[in-house]
Amino acid sequence: MKQVDEFFSVPYLLITKQFEILQYTTEVEDIFVMHHNFLKMCDEESVHKVRKEVVPGKSKNKIEINLVPSSANHELLLVDIYVNWKNDLHAEIMIIPKDQGMLDVTASLGQLRSRLNTTNFELLEEKEKLQEAMAENNRLSAPFIELSSTTALVPLFGDINAEKIYAVGDELLTSAQQSDVETILCDLTAVGEIEQDGVIAFQGVVQSLAYMGMEIVMIGVKPDHAQRINDLQLKLGLKFLRSLQQAIRKYCN
Repeated sequence: MKQVDEFFSVPYLLITKQFEILQYTTEVEDIFVMHHNFLKMCDEESVHKVRKEVVPGKSKNKIEINLVPSSANHELLLVDIYVNWKNDLHAEIMIIPKDQGMLDVTASLGQLRSRLNTTNFELLEEKEKLQEAMAENNRLSAPFIELSSTTALVPLFGDINAEKIYAVGDELLTSAQQSDVETILCDLTAVGEIEQDGVIAFQGVVQSLAYMGMEIVMIGVKPDHAQRINDLQLKLGLKFLRSLQQAIRKYCN
């Protein structure tokens, strides 16, 4: 067995078919327990794998095994060995320790998992804040404004959907019940899309107001809203005016 320096700056062995070591680099001696036979450098479970895979019939091969470290205080070292048979009698083995790399990868994955958990928690908090903000925005989308002792204005903003109507419905009905108004002006001038589920939910609120004896006047209905709002007119007997100015002149003077 001969030590050589001119090959590579990595652990390198030249072995026989019987796994006898003919040459090795200093890096092998620095890291692993040296023996004349390569099998004695392997842990028991790796010996069978080496016998099976390091054979002349497999001219170039890569396998993962455990080798005995030079320090008795260290655990077995997980390595990749790259095998190249020069001929039927001799094989070159390059040893690449991978345990530190795996530790680095494991640590990186742990840090990434921790960051993802933190990010998920932060995203959850932001989602909750966003949901609260959206709910508050919905509640503010239909304020109850008393224009006179008998008339109130409810301007609607944004798209009309069931979620928004449910958010404003209870507060709107409570405000109407606590007031003495007889007429409610629903201004749709600032409304965007009106979804079908929003129409159904709005119908329930309007019916409740009608049961309380209030007259409902729809203002600022756009052409693309007309069909769905007209469906309500047939069911609830709503009144319509073109503009808020017209409604104020009629109901507040």
